[in-house]
Amino acid sequence: FSSNQLSRQTFVLIIGESVNKKHLSLYGYPQNTSPLLSKRNDIVAFNNVVSAYSNTLNAVLSMFSNASIDTVIPPQQQVDLMDVFYSAGFETYWISNQSPIGIWDNKVSALAQKSDNCIFVNTTANNSFESINTASYDSKLLNPFANALRAEAPKKFIVVHLMGSHASYVKRYPATFNQFKGTDERTSLIANYDNSILYTDFIVD
Repeated sequence: FSSNQLSRQTFVLIIGESVNKKHLSLYGYPQNTSPLLSKRNDIVAFNNVVSAYSNTLNAVLSMFSNASIDTVIPPQQQVDLMDVFYSAGFETYWISNQSPIGIWDNKVSALAQKSDNCIFVNTTANNSFESINTASYDSKLLNPFANALRAEAPKKFIVVHLMGSHASYVKRYPATFNQFKGTDERTSLIANYDNSILYTDFIVD
């Protein structure tokens, strides 16, 4: 790297939500749920990765810290990615479509608020229980993300936290992404989930 390349760096971390790789055509799912990402030649699809936990709260806190299931470290003694990038001179951003308040979100919100720029776009509900029953499309993240990219800081670490495929699935995508259909309650639920994956493919691409 040249000194100029090293002096200007942008890292973007996208946190998905409730995405099962078995429903991504990128990984061989028969429904074409990830047409845009599948066409890209600049990504690497990892095949041997699992989340440490099955819920967002513990999974996010775990992947951001130096703690693990095998190495339990009290929260006050942990070092997290926000600390690391801040210490390395990066302007940090957390841009989220999750609710900032609620039983599932308070600890993640505390982590988010360690960033220099903390932006929550999903603020119409009073808490996380209410927010999952409303439609807050991830396209709301695109403008604040573009603003972060345009910011003057030479070094930036940008976290984008999607609503993704959080239940209720039918509320996670606009009508234009209602591509897959079901014939009964079970297949309709799966179709709604697949439509949410299709929309996430568009957002991430």
